Parts: sequence; structure tokens; C-alpha cells
Amino acid sequence: MERRVLYYVFNLIIPAILLSVLTGLDFYLPADSREKIILCITILLSLSVIHLLVAETLPSTSEVIPLISAYYMATMVMVSASMFFCVIVLALHHRGRQGRRAPKILRIIAFKCIAPVLLCRCGCRNDRKKDTEREVENDAKPMCEQDGEGSITELKHQKDDPRRIQRARVHSNLDGIAQHLQFMIQKTDDNENHNKMINEWKDVALVFDRLFLLIFVVTTVTSTIVIMIQAPKFQSLINFFK
Repeated sequence: MERRVLYYVFNLIIPAILLSVLTGLDFYLPADSREKIILCITILLSLSVIHLLVAETLPSTSEVIPLISAYYMATMVMVSASMFFCVIVLALHHRGRQGRRAPKILRIIAFKCIAPVLLCRCGCRNDRKKDTEREVENDAKPMCEQDGEGSITELKHQKDDPRRIQRARVHSNLDGIAQHLQFMIQKTDDNENHNKMINEWKDVALVFDRLFLLIFVVTTVTSTIVIMIQAPKFQSLINFFK
């Protein structure tokens, strides 16, 4: 007698495949959302419940592991691995808030090795803004120096002339304005550098997220094919075509 597999396909195998697809979609969620880990935990709990139901319906034996149990165990391992990958991606994504730039080796691996292979477009996003701020700062420095020199000269040569006194006051006010402009430019430059570090870590996390997605898809498809080939139905089809 041959066991009919239609019941197991529609009630056990197809739900596990759909849960695996949902696990793959977890990699497309943005790292800023907290639903990445929540979705992985929910899928893992669903697989655990279905696996317990399968274990109750199957006969208790330790001599042979049923293929359906092996398939569910492989799926649970991949979901657990995807949760581990999500933790790594989230850690890389929020690492930039510490004010540290990504290591050079990590940038080379992410942007020079992995990103071109996976066709990931990323990199520094604030280079143009930083160059603009440097040009403004370079233009403001001569203005500050000129105003300072002019005010000192006017203060030296002023006596009782009201015009010279007024000019000296104007130059001193311009000197203060130039100093405030320099402070604002420096503050803006620091903020741009901090945002650049944050975006750099986010780009690194995005590259590794795509790499982990590729690893998950390849491993899941390979394990599914290997387990399905061992089924008696597939073995009979292979022997028929031979």
C-alpha cells in the first residue's frame, strides 16, 4: 500500500512554504521599524505550533526521522538564522549614533566587494553638501580677517572724529557677525559629518541585509529541494524517467 501525500501537501507543506516566503519578506522591512524581529518571532512560533501538531499525528519512533519533520526542522533553523541576521543588521544600522565611523575594512568589504555583486547603490550621501559648506567657510574667513584688521586700524587712528568712531563701531559689529557666521558654519559642518557617519552605517547595514537575504533564499530553496527529492513520490518519478 502507498500513502497518499495530498493531505500532507495541502495541510502541512504549503503552510510551511508560505511561512518561509514571509520570512524572506522580513528582509525588505526598513531597519528603523521594530517589526523585523517581531515578524521573525511570530513566524517561528507558528512553525513551532505546526511542528507540535505534526509530531502528535506521526508515530513515535527514533529509528527513522520522517521527511515532514526534517522539513519543518530545517525551516525552523532557517527562520532562527534569519532572526540572527536581523539582529546583526539592526546593530549595524544603529551603530552610527555612537559617533564612530565605520572601519575601513568593513567599508571595503561592503562597498567594494559585496555591493557591486548585489547591484546595491549606496555610499556617502553628503559629499556635495560638505563641499558647499567648505566653500562658504573659505569665503567667510577672509571677511572676518579683513573686518578685524579694519576695526583695529580705525581704533588706532580715531581721535575725536565722529565718523571714525562710527566706522569703528560698524567694523566691530561686522567682526562679531563674522564670528557668529563661523560658529554656525562649524556647527553645520559637525552636523553634516555626524549625519554622514549615520548614513554610512545605514548603507553598510543595507548591503549586509541584501547579502543575508541572498543566503536565506539560496539555503531555503536548496534544503527544500534536497528534502523533497528524498520523498518516495519523487524517487518513483526519477526511476520512471531513468
